[in-house]
Amino acid sequence: MLKDTEIKLVGQTILGQMLNLVDKIKFSALVQKKDNDRYYQAFKSWVRFLLCCSEY
Repeated sequence: MLKDTEIKLVGQTILGQMLNLVDKIKFSALVQKKDNDRYYQAFKSWVRFLLCCSEY
């Protein structure tokens, strides 16, 4: 890792570090492109992603 990246990640939880690596704007663009949220769902794609990450 680059030294700058290590400084940003120091003191954060592992889950927080993983989520910093995911660009939410690109994630949302991919969801729109694939039309994943077209049907009613209790949780939208971003929330489902967060829940899946937090299980581990």
